[in-house]
Amino acid sequence: LIVGSGLQLNSSGEALGREISKVATSLVIESGVTCDKEKFLWALLENIEKNYLRFAENTLEPLYSEYRERSFTLGTTVKARVNDEFVEGTALDIDETGALLVEVPSGKIIKITSGDNLCRQEV
Repeated sequence: LIVGSGLQLNSSGEALGREISKVATSLVIESGVTCDKEKFLWALLENIEKNYLRFAENTLEPLYSEYRERSFTLGTTVKARVNDEFVEGTALDIDETGALLVEVPSGKIIKITSGDNLCRQEV
């Protein structure tokens, strides 16, 4: 399992730049509240530890259930570049390995384990 993350906490729209602000945001932009970086870091690390312990105990189903409840992706149309081809369809679910299950127009279900430029559109 590989997890990567990039977070913008207190960046303004101007600080993000014109192009990046089209696809990215920050917590201060979304909430209107300046974030205490140290408190945020501690809360983030505590949650990573909690979820790592679930992973180590092989009890990932509660984590997947929580992901499904909070996901803005499931049920939407997504497009991802996987290797050298684009896959477009409806995000249905995640499987036990964490792969995103996408139903393409032919009805086939594709497992996406990694990809670039994953976009989401309301269905």
